[in-house]
Order: sequence, then structure tokens, then C-alpha cells
Amino acid sequence: LITCAPEWSAAQIATVAQARGLTSRHGCIEDQISDADMRQIGPALHPVLTSWVAHENWDTLSYVIMLFGKRMRAFDALLDVLELALSQNRPLSHNSFQLGETALSTISKYRPARAAQLIPQLLESRSDWITYPAVLTYLHRYRQDLLTPFLARKKYSDLFSNIDIREERYRRRRRKPQPPTRGFARWTARQQTRFARTLLRVINDPSSNQQTSMRAIAQLAALPAVPARHLIALANDQRPLVRDTALIFLRRLDAGQGIPVLQAALHDQRAVRAIYALRPFLLAAPPHETLTLLRAIPFTKVTIAKEVVRLLGELPGEEAYQELLQLDRQDLHRDVRVALMRALWRHLERDEAWAILEREARSADTPIALSTARIGSGHMLAQAYHVRKRFRRSQYHRHSLYGFFRFAEWNTITLTHIAGEHLSLKAQQRLMRLFALLLARPEVDVRAAVLKGCTRLPEADQGQALLSRLLAVMDAEHRDICIAAASAIFGTCVASDAPMIGAAIGRLAPNRRALLAILPVLQTALPINRRQLVPIVRTMIEALAADPLTTGLRIELAFVSLPWDEIAQMLAETAATGALHADALHQACSILGRVLGGYGAVGRPDSKELVRLEKILAASQDERLRRIALAALIAQAEASNSWNAEQRARLQTYRADPSVLVAAEAQFTIPPHEEE
Repeated sequence: LITCAPEWSAAQIATVAQARGLTSRHGCIEDQISDADMRQIGPALHPVLTSWVAHENWDTLSYVIMLFGKRMRAFDALLDVLELALSQNRPLSHNSFQLGETALSTISKYRPARAAQLIPQLLESRSDWITYPAVLTYLHRYRQDLLTPFLARKKYSDLFSNIDIREERYRRRRRKPQPPTRGFARWTARQQTRFARTLLRVINDPSSNQQTSMRAIAQLAALPAVPARHLIALANDQRPLVRDTALIFLRRLDAGQGIPVLQAALHDQRAVRAIYALRPFLLAAPPHETLTLLRAIPFTKVTIAKEVVRLLGELPGEEAYQELLQLDRQDLHRDVRVALMRALWRHLERDEAWAILEREARSADTPIALSTARIGSGHMLAQAYHVRKRFRRSQYHRHSLYGFFRFAEWNTITLTHIAGEHLSLKAQQRLMRLFALLLARPEVDVRAAVLKGCTRLPEADQGQALLSRLLAVMDAEHRDICIAAASAIFGTCVASDAPMIGAAIGRLAPNRRALLAILPVLQTALPINRRQLVPIVRTMIEALAADPLTTGLRIELAFVSLPWDEIAQMLAETAATGALHADALHQACSILGRVLGGYGAVGRPDSKELVRLEKILAASQDERLRRIALAALIAQAEASNSWNAEQRARLQTYRADPSVLVAAEAQFTIPPHEEE
């Protein structure tokens, strides 16, 4: 009603606020009112706000600030009241610190001219106001000239004396100001020097906790006018925390004064922290200089050796690659060798790298073998996410494809393109051979790790070696491994793979657990690989036809993939052989909803041609086929949420069917208009 009757609404809001306060079950209402509405409400609320200040109702004032949000810029009445409360230094009680901080932040944001007068006045009256972050931030940004008295290390008493125990505990934790960690270029050189002395006293104080010391070191490193010698001295401190923190910040010095110190630290007990701190510098320096430095680092600790190997793998050039080959000839710790395998994946166009990877894939040391399977997936996963995102936005509605994208997106859309873009055909062939080699290992964890990143490229799979191994792994007792193998197969397979896949399904049929896990994966792969998968589905249906107990599964596969004419022929043959039992008939009738894209599933692209199947089956002499035809009619009507005249006429025909199986369902199917 505010927009229609602003004056009356403002008066009513003031009346309610005086009696009950201001509340909203929707939280902040800044988007529900305009600045003009706020200007109508403000004057009416001014007496109420003044009374709240007089009665020290600070909680309600804090809530009002939150309630109106950005509309505070037009709420002059509340801003006036907040200024009055702050300027009078009234004795505040519980939650006073929160109100003061919120009020100062709000005034600084929406009344900068008034904040420029109010904040200096507050500091002149009581220095304790510096403990408020809003005050300190304002001085740091706009009034650096007022900061000098507060740069010394001192404790501030509580701002007000009559506070309760909860407020006292809270303010005791904030007795010292919390300086920022950047933006010190606004300060004068004298201020920075004075603040540096304070920070050094804090760092060297045995009573300072770890967090305080680390923050002080960060602030010291951010002071541009302070010599680097202080930070360099801290890098040699006997306290591990101070020393390691200083080493981290040495690399951030603008003139590079910390690099020699970090280089020297590589040869003593500080080496672990120094190698990580030097990483950006080493990758940015000329490769020959970095190689010279890395060669001089002793492999005294595993952590240092691993980082050296990682850096060698990221360096371009032949020298770095030869250094990796030289390391392979040495007796390395397991973790270092794993890092070496990861580094070699940046050289997949080199025969020596593949020879090492294939050798380690046969290693009896499982973690080393696992390293050859898991390498290289991190950056590809990030690219895979964006590829899926673009595909989703460009072609399909995201809600209807939610279940579809839960299928192995990794194998279907992404890695096929990524691997093709980054590897030559020869390297892809070696990659397929490596995957097949790893899948032949007996360890379950190795096969599981391979399947997480395994992508079969049919044109690079020589002799279908990888496909053969994937089909063998698919016949497993572990459901997750079975699903992962099926995802790798059906995500990138082509029609020429049909004979081998059909034969494998025939051998796998007795493994009912694996069969049930595979078929849903195939169904979810169909929407994006239908052209290649339809021939494969035909061979799978033929392979399963020898087992009459798989009639329901064959019908489900046929309905989601085969053309309607083939489905009708298959149903007629199944009925003629007596294999169309009650459960199979029920499954055929119930799957039609999913075929048309109902229930959140991805429908067939030719779902609108379902009427062809209905007409063929409706003319059959078998009552079971006519019952499926009736289910097809009902599915069409449900998909369009309406019954047209032609569909109603066909429904009447089914109602008059001599078979009870057909007529019963038809007569109890009531279109909407008939219900009226």
C-alpha cells in the first residue's frame, strides 16, 4: 500500500513500530521498496527512532539498519538518530559494539561528508574509537594524518564503563586495533617506520600468539618504505613459525631482495619452505638459469625432491626433458618416482617417455602403477566442466537433461575432444595401449583409477585392444567398476564396434548384476551418440534373445533406441514365441512415458511418430499387442496434456475391444472433458 497511499501507510508503520517494533519474515526488504517510499516512511518513524535511542533499544536499531539495507541512503531520519547516538557518547549496554560498528559503516557509506566530520570528533573525544574497524578503515583510506598517534603498541580501555559481562568479554578481544594488510602506500615514510617498530616488537614478544605474529609479518612485508633487512632477518629466526612465514613473504618484495636469501635457504633446514616460496620465480626465470639452480639442490628430503621434479616437468626445452630421463635412471623414492611419472605426461610426444610409462605400468609397486593412470586428469576436468556447460546452454534445457548429465559426461562429450586436440594420432595410440595395459592388472584399485580417466578413441584403438579390455572389465562383480567401464565404452563407441560388443554381451548375460548396471548407462548415452549406438543395440538385443529371461530388458532397449517399425516387428515375434509374459507386457506399457521424455528423462528425437507404432499394434490379432497400442495412445495424450478428437475416437475403439485386457484399461481412462 506504500505506493498507493504513502502518507497513510507511513503513519500505520510508525504506529506498529511504536507498539511492536519493526519486523519482517522476509528479512531485508530493500528490493521491495524504493528510495521514494523510504523518504515517505522516514519522517513518520523519526519520533519512534528517537524514543528507541532514549530507551537504549540498540538491538532494534541494529535490526532496522539490516531491514532496510541499501534504502538507508534515503532514510535520513535513522541516519540523524545514529549520528546523535554516536556524537553524544551515550553509555551503551549489550550489543553496543555491534551497533556502533554498523552505524559508523552506514554513515561512512551513505553520508561521507558527515563521516569526515564525525569520525575525527569521536577520536578527539575518546581514543578508544580506534578499536572500531569502521573507524580504522576510514582513517587508513582517507585520513592517514590522524593515524600517527595510534601506531604505537598500546591497549585501549573499554569505551564505556557500564557494560555487561558479555559485552566486556567481546570488547576485551578487540582492545587493540586490527590494521589492514595492504594499502600502506598511502602512509608517509615516517608512519611506516614507526609502525614497523611496533610490528617488530609484536613479533619478538614471547606472549604473542601465532596468528598475531603471522599477521604482523604480513603487515611488515606490505610496508613499501621499510627496508627489507627486517624481513630478511626474520627469515633466519630460530622460531619455525616466524622463519617460515618470513620466507613466504620474501618472494613478494618488489625489487627481488628476497630471492638470494631463498636460494641460500635451499641448502639448509629451510629448504622445504624455500622451494615452495621460490616456485613462481623459478618458473618465470630463464629455463637455463632455473635448471642450474635446480641441479644444485640436494635431494635430502622427499618433499624437496618431489618439488624439484615437478618444476623440471613444467620447464620447457630439451634440457629439462633430458634431466627427467637422467632422474629415471636413479634409485628414487616411491613418491619422487610418482612425481616423475606426472612430469613425463607433459612429454607424451616422446618415445622415451612412453617407454618409461609403460614400464612403470607393469610395476609391482601399486602406487607407482596408479600414478600412470591418474596423471593428467586435473586440468582436463576443468576443461570438461566448461565443455559440458557450453553444450548444456546451447542445445538442451538444463532441467530436462539433469539426469542425462549425471551420466559419464567425462567420457561422452569432453575427453574425446580434449585428447584429440592435445595429442597426435601416434600418442593417442600409445595412450590406448597404456590404458589396456593397466586394465589387465589384477588389482581392483588400479582398474578403478584407470576407468576414472579412461577415454577410448576408436580411431586410435589399434586392433580394438582397449575395447576388448574394457569389455572384459565390464563383466565384473563390482557394480561401480562395471558402470565405469560401460561409460567408457558407450560414450565413444562407433558402429563398427557392434560385433565385438554384441559377443561380449552374450558372454556377460549370466552376470545379472552387471547386465542390470550396464543397460541404464547405455540408455543415458543414447541422446548424444544415437547414430553410432543404434547398430550396437541391435547386436545386443540379438545376443540377449537366446535367453528368454531377458525379454523385459530387450523390450526396454528396443523402445529407447530402435525405429518404431522394428519395435513392432520385435514385439510381434516375441508374442508369437510366447515370450511376451505379463511382466514384459507391463514393462512395455510403462516405458512409453520415458520414451516420450516424461518423468525428467530425455525422450527419443522421433517421439512424435509413436502413432506409427500404435497403428501397427492396434491392427494385431494379439490382445497383448493391442494393449501396448492403448498404452502408446495414453502416452501421447499425456505428453501433450490434452486429448484431441482423433485420439478420443481411437480411445472409443479400444473401449469396444473384445479383449478384457484392452477394454478394461480403455474404459477406465477418462479424458478431462469426460470427467466434467
